[in-house]
Amino acid sequence: MNKDLYELNQIEKLVERIDKLRVEHNYSIYELAVKSGLSVNTIKYLYKKKSFPNIRTLYNICEAFDIPIWLLFHKNESGLFTTKNEYILISNFKNLSDTSKRLLIEVSENLK
Repeated sequence: MNKDLYELNQIEKLVERIDKLRVEHNYSIYELAVKSGLSVNTIKYLYKKKSFPNIRTLYNICEAFDIPIWLLFHKNESGLFTTKNEYILISNFKNLSDTSKRLLIEVSENLK
């Protein structure tokens, strides 16, 4: 069965995202396999873009990166994928008091 262009494009984007996270975390392919509990062959097969990984594989990969699975697919307003650090900032921001939020916004505006 031939994969259509859309499916190939989606697989490529997903693999690029996983690779970006892998590099961001300074993991080799072997380390990603170990940390995710997947075989090295599973990771290599993913990199060869042979098929879209199943949800369990994606979940294990996200656990290795210590991110929720939705973050693997989430893009910000600019169309760029949200990084783990951006996710942490957003998550922490939600827990701040209104005064702390205002102060943090002021500080960030001055850092530009």
